[in-house]
Amino acid sequence: MTPGLQIRSLQERDLRGFNQAVNAVCRERRFLAHLEGFSLEASRDYLREVLTNGWPHVIAVDAEVVIGWCDIVPGRIRGFRHVGRLGMGVVSDHRRKGIGRRLMAECMVRAKMRALEKLELEVFSDNAPAIELYGQFGFVREGLKKHARKLDGGYQDILLMGRMLGPSEDRVA
Repeated sequence: MTPGLQIRSLQERDLRGFNQAVNAVCRERRFLAHLEGFSLEASRDYLREVLTNGWPHVIAVDAEVVIGWCDIVPGRIRGFRHVGRLGMGVVSDHRRKGIGRRLMAECMVRAKMRALEKLELEVFSDNAPAIELYGQFGFVREGLKKHARKLDGGYQDILLMGRMLGPSEDRVA
Protein backbone atom coordinates (compact mmCIF):
# COMPACT_ATOMS: atom_id res chain seq x y z
CA MET A 1 0.00 0.00 0.00
CA THR A 2 1.04 3.56 -0.63
CA PRO A 3 1.02 5.65 2.58
CA GLY A 4 -1.08 8.79 2.24
CA LEU A 5 -2.90 7.54 -0.83
CA GLN A 6 -6.48 8.81 -1.13
CA ILE A 7 -9.27 7.31 -3.20
CA ARG A 8 -11.94 9.98 -3.64
CA SER A 9 -14.44 11.54 -6.00
CA LEU A 10 -13.21 13.53 -8.96
CA GLN A 11 -13.68 17.26 -8.27
CA GLU A 12 -13.32 20.42 -10.35
CA ARG A 13 -9.99 21.22 -8.68
CA ASP A 14 -8.60 17.92 -10.07
CA LEU A 15 -8.97 18.91 -13.73
CA ARG A 16 -5.29 19.42 -14.58
CA GLY A 17 -4.05 16.45 -12.58
CA PHE A 18 -6.71 14.15 -14.02
CA ASN A 19 -5.90 15.35 -17.55
CA GLN A 20 -2.18 14.75 -16.98
CA ALA A 21 -2.73 11.24 -15.58
CA VAL A 22 -5.00 10.18 -18.45
CA ASN A 23 -2.66 11.64 -21.04
CA ALA A 24 0.38 9.91 -19.50
CA VAL A 25 -1.35 6.52 -19.85
CA CYS A 26 -2.53 7.38 -23.39
CA ARG A 27 1.02 8.21 -24.47
CA GLU A 28 2.16 4.70 -23.49
CA ARG A 29 0.19 3.53 -26.57
CA ARG A 30 -0.66 0.16 -25.02
CA PHE A 31 -3.60 0.35 -22.67
CA LEU A 32 -6.08 2.96 -23.91
CA ALA A 33 -7.64 3.47 -27.33
CA HIS A 34 -6.57 7.12 -27.47
CA LEU A 35 -2.86 7.49 -28.17
CA GLU A 36 -2.05 11.13 -27.50
CA GLY A 37 -4.57 12.03 -24.84
CA PHE A 38 -7.06 14.84 -24.55
CA SER A 39 -6.97 18.61 -24.51
CA LEU A 40 -7.60 20.35 -21.22
CA GLU A 41 -10.88 21.67 -22.65
CA ALA A 42 -12.05 18.16 -23.61
CA SER A 43 -11.21 16.96 -20.09
CA ARG A 44 -13.09 19.95 -18.64
CA ASP A 45 -16.17 19.06 -20.68
CA TYR A 46 -15.98 15.44 -19.50
CA LEU A 47 -15.52 16.51 -15.86
CA ARG A 48 -18.58 18.76 -16.07
CA GLU A 49 -20.61 15.89 -17.52
CA VAL A 50 -19.48 13.56 -14.71
CA LEU A 51 -20.34 16.09 -12.02
CA THR A 52 -23.65 17.17 -13.58
CA ASN A 53 -24.88 13.59 -14.00
CA GLY A 54 -23.38 12.15 -10.82
CA TRP A 55 -21.61 9.35 -12.67
CA PRO A 56 -19.38 7.06 -10.61
CA HIS A 57 -15.85 8.42 -10.94
CA VAL A 58 -13.03 8.13 -8.43
CA ILE A 59 -9.39 9.11 -8.54
CA ALA A 60 -6.28 8.01 -6.67
CA VAL A 61 -4.29 10.92 -5.26
CA ASP A 62 -0.80 10.63 -3.77
CA ALA A 63 0.87 13.76 -2.39
CA GLU A 64 -1.74 15.91 -4.20
CA VAL A 65 -0.92 14.27 -7.55
CA VAL A 66 -3.59 12.31 -9.46
CA ILE A 67 -2.07 8.90 -10.20
CA GLY A 68 -5.11 6.91 -11.29
CA TRP A 69 -8.82 6.92 -12.03
CA CYS A 70 -11.81 4.64 -12.47
CA ASP A 71 -15.08 5.76 -14.03
CA ILE A 72 -18.35 4.20 -15.05
CA VAL A 73 -20.38 5.93 -17.74
CA PRO A 74 -24.02 4.79 -17.91
CA GLY A 75 -25.61 4.10 -21.27
CA ARG A 76 -27.45 7.08 -22.74
CA ILE A 77 -29.86 5.36 -25.11
CA ARG A 78 -33.22 4.07 -23.93
CA GLY A 79 -32.95 0.35 -23.32
CA PHE A 80 -29.24 0.60 -22.45
CA ARG A 81 -29.32 2.87 -19.40
CA HIS A 82 -29.05 -0.07 -16.99
CA VAL A 83 -25.48 -0.75 -18.23
CA GLY A 84 -22.37 1.20 -17.30
CA ARG A 85 -19.09 1.21 -19.21
CA LEU A 86 -16.05 0.97 -16.95
CA GLY A 87 -12.75 2.64 -17.74
CA MET A 88 -9.67 3.01 -15.62
CA GLY A 89 -5.95 3.62 -15.57
CA VAL A 90 -3.02 3.99 -13.21
CA VAL A 91 0.13 5.98 -14.04
CA SER A 92 3.03 3.60 -14.76
CA ASP A 93 5.17 4.32 -11.66
CA HIS A 94 2.25 3.41 -9.39
CA ARG A 95 1.12 0.11 -10.89
CA ARG A 96 1.15 -3.26 -9.11
CA LYS A 97 0.59 -1.62 -5.70
CA GLY A 98 -3.13 -2.39 -5.28
CA ILE A 99 -4.28 1.05 -6.45
CA GLY A 100 -6.34 -0.30 -9.35
CA ARG A 101 -8.03 -2.74 -6.97
CA ARG A 102 -8.96 0.08 -4.58
CA LEU A 103 -10.23 2.28 -7.42
CA MET A 104 -12.41 -0.49 -8.84
CA ALA A 105 -13.84 -1.48 -5.46
CA GLU A 106 -14.92 2.09 -4.69
CA CYS A 107 -16.25 2.81 -8.16
CA MET A 108 -18.32 -0.39 -8.19
CA VAL A 109 -19.93 0.56 -4.87
CA ARG A 110 -20.96 3.83 -6.47
CA ALA A 111 -22.31 2.03 -9.54
CA LYS A 112 -24.57 -0.06 -7.31
CA MET A 113 -25.78 3.10 -5.57
CA ARG A 114 -26.76 4.42 -9.03
CA ALA A 115 -28.79 1.22 -9.52
CA LEU A 116 -26.79 0.11 -12.53
CA GLU A 117 -27.46 -3.55 -13.26
CA LYS A 118 -24.47 -4.45 -15.41
CA LEU A 119 -20.94 -3.24 -16.02
CA GLU A 120 -19.08 -3.73 -19.29
CA LEU A 121 -15.54 -3.01 -20.39
CA GLU A 122 -13.13 -3.53 -23.23
CA VAL A 123 -9.49 -4.44 -22.62
CA PHE A 124 -6.68 -5.26 -25.01
CA SER A 125 -6.18 -9.03 -24.85
CA ASP A 126 -2.43 -8.67 -24.21
CA ASN A 127 -3.05 -6.72 -20.97
CA ALA A 128 -2.87 -9.75 -18.67
CA PRO A 129 -2.65 -7.82 -15.35
CA ALA A 130 -5.84 -5.88 -16.11
CA ILE A 131 -7.69 -9.00 -17.26
CA GLU A 132 -6.69 -10.76 -14.05
CA LEU A 133 -7.90 -7.82 -11.94
CA TYR A 134 -11.24 -7.68 -13.76
CA GLY A 135 -11.67 -11.42 -13.26
CA GLN A 136 -11.09 -11.02 -9.52
CA PHE A 137 -13.98 -8.55 -9.50
CA GLY A 138 -16.34 -11.01 -11.16
CA PHE A 139 -16.03 -9.84 -14.77
CA VAL A 140 -16.34 -12.63 -17.32
CA ARG A 141 -15.35 -12.83 -20.96
CA GLU A 142 -18.26 -12.07 -23.26
CA GLY A 143 -16.56 -11.77 -26.62
CA LEU A 144 -13.48 -10.95 -28.63
CA LYS A 145 -12.83 -8.43 -31.40
CA LYS A 146 -10.03 -9.94 -33.49
CA HIS A 147 -7.44 -7.54 -34.91
CA ALA A 148 -9.44 -4.64 -33.50
CA ARG A 149 -6.51 -2.23 -33.50
CA LYS A 150 -3.62 -2.01 -35.91
CA LEU A 151 -0.80 0.04 -34.50
CA ASP A 152 2.85 0.25 -35.48
CA GLY A 153 2.39 -2.68 -37.88
CA GLY A 154 0.94 -5.04 -35.28
CA TYR A 155 -2.56 -6.05 -34.28
CA GLN A 156 -4.26 -6.13 -30.88
CA ASP A 157 -7.43 -8.01 -30.10
CA ILE A 158 -10.00 -6.48 -27.74
CA LEU A 159 -11.57 -8.65 -25.10
CA LEU A 160 -15.16 -7.78 -24.12
CA MET A 161 -15.96 -8.40 -20.45
CA GLY A 162 -19.06 -7.90 -18.33
CA ARG A 163 -20.37 -8.30 -14.82
CA MET A 164 -23.89 -8.23 -13.43
CA LEU A 165 -24.48 -6.11 -10.33
CA GLY A 166 -26.95 -6.79 -7.58
CA PRO A 167 -27.38 -8.30 -4.14
CA SER A 168 -26.55 -11.82 -5.33
CA GLU A 169 -23.54 -10.64 -7.35
CA ASP A 170 -21.20 -9.46 -4.55
CA ARG A 171 -18.09 -11.30 -5.72
CA VAL A 172 -15.71 -8.37 -5.38
CA ALA A 173 -12.27 -9.54 -4.29
